[in-house]
Amino acid sequence: MRPLGPQSAHHRLAKPDGRTRESRLARDTRLSLLAALAREASPADRLVIESVVQIQLRLSLMDRDLAQGAIPHWSSSKVYLAHSASQARLLRQLGIKPQPAAPAPTIADIVRQHRPEAAA
Repeated sequence: MRPLGPQSAHHRLAKPDGRTRESRLARDTRLSLLAALAREASPADRLVIESVVQIQLRLSLMDRDLAQGAIPHWSSSKVYLAHSASQARLLRQLGIKPQPAAPAPTIADIVRQHRPEAAA
């Protein structure tokens, strides 16, 4: 059997029995999105969630290939960006907003951390 990759058919990416790493990622992504909704998921919400899951699987496989040293083709970069944008739009459609990042430390904070304390 051929190994899974970003171009694999969606039915090969997420086996329903959870035997593969990809199917566990799909299950975890699905559960976290359902938990993030501030309401009971409607059938339309579930369809959008399944689309997000499929996109996340493909992005994760592309990330894996890059981490293993694959040289991306220019069309792969375009596909990656298109998937990322689609995922962001779908998450907005669900009403899931990104969590704000922690504020970056100021220069004064960094200096205080690295300044040797005065000898007592």
